[in-house]
Amino acid sequence: MENKFRRLAIISDCVHMHNEAGDVVTENHIYCRQMQELAKYFEHTVIVCPFVAYAKESVVSDYTLPSLEFIELPNVGGSQLKDKWQLIKTIPVWITSFRKARS
Repeated sequence: MENKFRRLAIISDCVHMHNEAGDVVTENHIYCRQMQELAKYFEHTVIVCPFVAYAKESVVSDYTLPSLEFIELPNVGGSQLKDKWQLIKTIPVWITSFRKARS
């Protein structure tokens, strides 16, 4: 398939991780498949998303397209006040990552 568009940047809250081989994987199988299908229409696709530690018992799907790049964000948020403060401290990381995705 010939690429129609040059570059796509996606900002997502879908949690990802690196498996034991260092590949990017996610427990959200549908999201993984959708992003790979969408990425086929672009020369380069960047996904900005949170990463967590890999657990061996996780059932994951891995990304196979070489045109995909990931920019890692910390996984923050929650229902407690201290969780909300973590969000504020993470804003500079988000801004830097968004700028990197645009370049």
